Amino acid sequence: MRAEAAERADTAERADTAGFADRSEHRFLAGAAGVLAASALAMTGVFAAAEWRVANVSLPRFCDDPAAAVARVRAIVGEPRPAGDDSTRPYVVAAKLMFLIPQRQGETVDAYAARLRERIERACG
Repeated sequence: MRAEAAERADTAERADTAGFADRSEHRFLAGAAGVLAASALAMTGVFAAAEWRVANVSLPRFCDDPAAAVARVRAIVGEPRPAGDDSTRPYVVAAKLMFLIPQRQGETVDAYAARLRERIERACG
C-alpha cells in the first residue's frame, strides 16, 4: 500500500514538473512573439514616418528648380569632380536627393534622371 502511495506521489510530482515546463516554454514563446510583433510594428512606423518625411518635407525642397537638381545629380553620377573649384553645396544637396531616391541596379543615367524628375514633380503636386 505504501509502495502504491509513493508511486502515485511520484507520478503526480512528474506531472506537475512536466506542466511547469510546458507553461514555461509557452510563456517564453508568447513573450518572444510579443517582442517580435512590437519590433515589427515599431519598424513599420519608422519606415512610414520616413516615407512621409521624404514626400512632404525633403522632396518639396527641390520644387523651385527640379531641372537644376536633376542636372546636378547627372553630374555627380557622371563626373569625378562635378563641382570643380566652385561651391560644393549644391552638389551635396543633390547627393541628398540621390540618397532619398537611389539609382536602381542596371538603370541608365537617363532613366534615373527621368525617374527623379517624375518623383520630384509628383511631390510638388
